[in-house]
Amino acid sequence: MYKYKALEKTKLNFFVRRYIFITLAIIIVIIGILWLPWQQTIKGVGTLTALNPNERNYKIASTLDGFMEAIYVKENQFVKKGDKLFTLRDLDENYQYKLLNIEQEYSNRLRNEENRHVNLNDNLNQEKKNIKIKQEVYDTKITQLKNKLKALKQQRTALNNQFKIEEIQLHRVERLFYEGIESKRSLELKKFNTLQIKAKVEKVVVDIQNIYNDLIITRKEKAHFINNSELTLNNLKNKILTTENSINKLKQDTDKNSIRISRYRSRDTVAKSDGYVMRIYQSDSNRLIKRGDEILYFAPKVSERTILLKIPIFNMPLMKEGLRVRIMFYGWPTFHISGWPEISHGTYEGVVKSIEHTSHIKGFYYALVVEDPTQPWPDKKFLRIGTESTLWVRLEKVTIGYELWRLFAAQPPKMNHIYEEEL
Repeated sequence: MYKYKALEKTKLNFFVRRYIFITLAIIIVIIGILWLPWQQTIKGVGTLTALNPNERNYKIASTLDGFMEAIYVKENQFVKKGDKLFTLRDLDENYQYKLLNIEQEYSNRLRNEENRHVNLNDNLNQEKKNIKIKQEVYDTKITQLKNKLKALKQQRTALNNQFKIEEIQLHRVERLFYEGIESKRSLELKKFNTLQIKAKVEKVVVDIQNIYNDLIITRKEKAHFINNSELTLNNLKNKILTTENSINKLKQDTDKNSIRISRYRSRDTVAKSDGYVMRIYQSDSNRLIKRGDEILYFAPKVSERTILLKIPIFNMPLMKEGLRVRIMFYGWPTFHISGWPEISHGTYEGVVKSIEHTSHIKGFYYALVVEDPTQPWPDKKFLRIGTESTLWVRLEKVTIGYELWRLFAAQPPKMNHIYEEEL
């Protein structure tokens, strides 16, 4: 039977079939890789420092104008709390005695002002008592005048009624006298009684007017006394206020002078804590040192370390307290893949402890990263304060495909939700 060899030539070459197989395998592998998990992170840089602000490095300055008398330490020397660092000598040898005299003078003036303040308060209290008694006297006098006025008015009413009766009786006696029934003597006696009652009425009216005038005068005297008393009280209060201001000013001056004396007495500067003398800026005994000039740079001994992480403002919303952090310290051999933190060597674990609520450097925030007790950092002898590091803050886990899409689409990472029970 005849065979057509042309069909065999149309078959795929072995190498072509293998190339297609390899290509398909690569495509399948790539598609599979796209579904692999990937740890999203925020990358930042940080510096190792002390968690306690009192244990961070600081500069020691001069507290007075003078010369260096003695310096007891050397650079990079370890000192304990209470050890002498240096001693300064003031320009004026009698400056301390002058300050003590000024302090004594301020103390005497302050004592005198305090005594004056006590006396003024006593005078104020006594004046208030006197005013109260005087007001009670005026009130009693006014009440008596009102009662007397009321009694006179009642007496006037009674006399007016009696006068009307006397006038009626006088008219009746006059009529009887003209009729020859009453005698002339009876008529004259009745006229006399009527005139007498009239005189009493007029006297009571005058007395009422006098009492009323006395009442007006007494009220005016009381009002005048109250005004004068208020002026006296205000004057005393102003004096007390002036004295209090003087006392406060004297106390401030005394405190300032005490600070000067304490600064003078602090010629011997001692270490406030255990630590290291990093730099000595002033050691020449012939060089004039002014108050505020830097003498030493001191590094206290650190009990608990932390990393001050610098965060760009773009990543700030993603930061949360309690997030896990992977750390690469400069100087340590490291192999690390940020998306697969399990595949790493030479890195260390940390936890975000706190984040700044406001930014004091434009475009950046800071966060504190502390040591994870389960994965301690290198020993303090090797990992020293000031060591810089690179940090990866871990967020949510996603697929590699999603991460690639996020990067191409310029989208932010997923926000990690941490609840209080997880912290």
